[in-house]
Amino acid sequence: MGALCLFIAIAAVLRLHNLAARGFWLDEGISVGIARLHWPDFARVLWEREANMSLYYLLLRGWLTFGGGEFFIRALSALSGVAAVPLIYGLGRRLFGTRVGLAAAGLLAINAYHLRYSQEARAYPLAVLLALASAWLFVRFVESHGARSGIAWAAVSALLVYSHFYGALVVAAELLSLPIARPRGMHWSAILRPVRLLALFTLPVVAFLAVRGASQMNWIPRVSFASLWSDFVLFTGNGGSPLAVIVVAAMLVALRSWRESWRADRRSFQNWSLAAMWSWAAFPVLAVLAGSVWRPLFLTRYLIVCLPALILVVAIGIFRIRPLPLRVLAFASIALLSARGILSYYKSDFGAYHEDWRGATRALLVSARPDDGLIFYPGPSRMDYEFYRSLDLPSASPRVIFPAHGNPPTQLSFRDFLVQPLAEVIENLPSDAPRVWIVLDSPQGWYENDRSYPFLRAWCLWHYHQVSAQKFDGVELVLFSK
Repeated sequence: MGALCLFIAIAAVLRLHNLAARGFWLDEGISVGIARLHWPDFARVLWEREANMSLYYLLLRGWLTFGGGEFFIRALSALSGVAAVPLIYGLGRRLFGTRVGLAAAGLLAINAYHLRYSQEARAYPLAVLLALASAWLFVRFVESHGARSGIAWAAVSALLVYSHFYGALVVAAELLSLPIARPRGMHWSAILRPVRLLALFTLPVVAFLAVRGASQMNWIPRVSFASLWSDFVLFTGNGGSPLAVIVVAAMLVALRSWRESWRADRRSFQNWSLAAMWSWAAFPVLAVLAGSVWRPLFLTRYLIVCLPALILVVAIGIFRIRPLPLRVLAFASIALLSARGILSYYKSDFGAYHEDWRGATRALLVSARPDDGLIFYPGPSRMDYEFYRSLDLPSASPRVIFPAHGNPPTQLSFRDFLVQPLAEVIENLPSDAPRVWIVLDSPQGWYENDRSYPFLRAWCLWHYHQVSAQKFDGVELVLFSK
């Protein structure tokens, strides 16, 4: 238990360190904006657009009653990340023994990818935590076949799906492990009741997808073989190709161990345990890659729900390495390269777009006049401005003219979170303000080169003339005056 407590302490220190060093980016501002909505608008925005991660928004809503700064908001994710460490230990210990459980706990504690998303106000660490809880309960159900454990698995698996829709792929992987290597005593009839319960619990998700589809994922780029490797390097701990190669080697050793277990007794619980880990690690990735042939669906952070399985497979592989000095060398190399990945992350963030909304909002509040108008493009980027404005509490703020659907316009509405066609936006823009600011959220220059932005700029130049432009990291403020 001493080693586990040490790993938990390491995970906590790493995830709380520099938690508020960088400001919110677009999606984090949207998270807080949704959580702060009045209940009717909160329900509407979930149904209209943001049903994915709805559990996180609900938890964040309650969390915000106790505090509202960057550190405190992100602490919800950080605590979820820390809580995953003892849970992966419990799962690894139950399936493969104490040594594997401890190794998995240590590897997760120092994994820079898990660390990075444990420091963001989004649902990813919550989804990882619930994926582990779902897997642990599924193991318990397979062992006992009990009705209570089946109901508990169905309930937690439903929560996993509500934390992130890609969590459904983890549940599918769990079920897929049974036809691959069903252990003795496990009857198909036993799984039907919890599966029916799970289907009932997730009916709202099915209804949302049937009505809304996956249009909100249209921005995901197409995947390439080169990007797959670079994403895998980040996923394994941001330790560069050497760490990724060691991880692959450990996985191959674990795969060989599974082959030996398969040959020895296909219907053993041990063989099913290995099959379940491989199914969890591989099926969601392969399913998303297959779906990406039809439309782009592959985004590495969405597949973070597979990270615990990958780490458990690596831990299994490490303890199958012979001789002992080589095993120690493998574990030490992973630990050192993971530490390098953590230091590299603290020095230069990865995995998200860098947007200095903190600096841009303060500059805007200093330079803007109360009778100025603000146009946010895209519209949901207003949420980051509103968050930082609420921290500075200026005596008078400029008027938001888009998006401004609330009554009064200073109050956010669910419509402010929806992306509208630019033609519709321009048609309804008032031109009565003496000065207008375009507040452009442009990570990596996306919207500067977008065909829509010149039309918005042309509208401003038709009614005004450009006075100045200020660029921040990922954000641009362009001032127009009559």
